[in-house]
Amino acid sequence: MKNPVINYEKLRNAKSLAEVLAQVPESIFEGILFYLLAFFCVSPLVMLLLLNLEITFFNPYLLVLQIGYVATIFTMLLAYKRSCEKSQKESKRECLINNLHFIFLGTLLFWAILSTLFSSDMQLSFFGDYYRKEGLLTMGAYAGIFTGMLSIHSEQLKHRIIRVFVFSAVVLGAVVTLQYLGFPIKSVVYQFGVNDDKPFILWAGIFHNINHYGYYLSIAVMAAGGLFIFETRKIGIFISGFWFVLLAGVLVANNTFGSYLGVLAALFILTVVYIYRKEKVKRIFLLLVLFLGVSLLVNSAMGSVAKNFAVLAVDVKNIVQVAGETNGDQQQAEALTLTEDEKKSNDLANRAGSGRWRLWVGAVQIIKENPLFGTGPDNLATAYEEMGIAWDRPHNEFLQIGASMGIPALIFYSLALGFGFWKALRHLKELSPATIIACGACTGYLISALFGNTMYYTYPYFLIFLAIAFSKTPMEGSYEPYQKL
Repeated sequence: MKNPVINYEKLRNAKSLAEVLAQVPESIFEGILFYLLAFFCVSPLVMLLLLNLEITFFNPYLLVLQIGYVATIFTMLLAYKRSCEKSQKESKRECLINNLHFIFLGTLLFWAILSTLFSSDMQLSFFGDYYRKEGLLTMGAYAGIFTGMLSIHSEQLKHRIIRVFVFSAVVLGAVVTLQYLGFPIKSVVYQFGVNDDKPFILWAGIFHNINHYGYYLSIAVMAAGGLFIFETRKIGIFISGFWFVLLAGVLVANNTFGSYLGVLAALFILTVVYIYRKEKVKRIFLLLVLFLGVSLLVNSAMGSVAKNFAVLAVDVKNIVQVAGETNGDQQQAEALTLTEDEKKSNDLANRAGSGRWRLWVGAVQIIKENPLFGTGPDNLATAYEEMGIAWDRPHNEFLQIGASMGIPALIFYSLALGFGFWKALRHLKELSPATIIACGACTGYLISALFGNTMYYTYPYFLIFLAIAFSKTPMEGSYEPYQKL
């Protein structure tokens, strides 16, 4: 990046906001946004350091709000500057087609506002509950984090943010490995007051439980793999390969099976992508072999992978059996008392996926009862309680959005993701390395999202990578060669 130059005389004589912003180089705004988001990426390490120094003033939830809304301010200033200086105007049709995914995301945020206004507990839907903290206020911060990353056009800064995130994830992965080996390193989860009686939760990092760390790892493993694929220096190949192996091992040991399946599926998808691009084919195959090798190695010590696949097979069988019985003669089932075997089958199906099937069925029922605006953000616990289910999330992000904010919100979110990735596929051979890495990380996360839920301390990382994946496709010569990064 070139050193920014400010003409202070013109800055002093500026008579409008546009004239003031004209004297401030874009690189300054992008640099501010980069450091904001980079600090968020290393915040887990800051948390670890402070906890082990017995310092407990750090509030990670407030950090999300602060970074999100400060990023919103600088994003708006940068957007206004760019709009004033834009020389080539797009037609309305081109603007609409090129920004459909962003329009749908904006509409999703608008619908979240409506859902909050129509919520049975507006205060809860605005501020979120004590644990999830994902009310409308947090969604506004999410929007700031996403648009802040989206406003960074420098490929060099995009690549650096990926490296900062992966490095932080590797250090955290090393810490949880040392904890497994018996080192009493404190990582008392992000939210004080939750599990404070323990110095750490094994294989959970700084998060509330292992599932949340699994969501984080699904992004980290794929991002580390992307760095390995595009690295050109021998020492860099070795380092990024080591990072990938370490994070993959932690993911398997973490035993969040949904995240494991997400990464495995994403690696197979990326293999097809690289074959189509006719580049890095050997690297992606090596990455896949490394992941499978790590899986076998950790499985031989812990047995988690084989056990999870066996349980998955049984769960699918039970669900199919119950679905067949229900669809086969629904009227008769309503009229007759269930036999003991049928009750047992239903119970086994409800417990499928660590109880997720019951939560999914419940979420579908909530959507049927509240199709337009849902229950309101972070307000699912009451609806589940009425069904006799003591839980507050369906462990499926798409069902979560549909149940809490209505079918339109689910449609907007799905269309935003669909159009964004469709645009990337159209320009597949033109995408920069950072964009491809981000697409891979998002793919791993979204597949794991079919079995997980959003959290204020994990979802922003996905939004950072989604913004890189959805950023403007660079044309030839518009960004620095990857080798120089």
